[in-house]
Amino acid sequence: MIDFQLDNSQAEAALINVLSSDIALVAHLTITPGNAARASKCIERFAQMGLEAVSLSAVSPDLRETLIGLHNQSTDMGLSLVWDLAVPYSAFNPIAVEVVRIR
Repeated sequence: MIDFQLDNSQAEAALINVLSSDIALVAHLTITPGNAARASKCIERFAQMGLEAVSLSAVSPDLRETLIGLHNQSTDMGLSLVWDLAVPYSAFNPIAVEVVRIR
């Protein structure tokens, strides 16, 4: 797992380096008020890079709709969603997003 930071200029290079190896990889993206508007482009880039799995969480229940949208976008782009990683757990249960696909 790579804990992907949108504001880290080396994060994409690290993903590319790991993707060139033949190992399983999940990129985790924590949605915050500061990165929510850019997160959709990040999901697009993940798919373009050939990433196969993503993990998502949000720092606030106020970002629930954003998380749902990113969840749907991820599955639409063929990314597998992984919820059982050791990542920061948000104030609401993100597994509920996996169980019910909301449009």
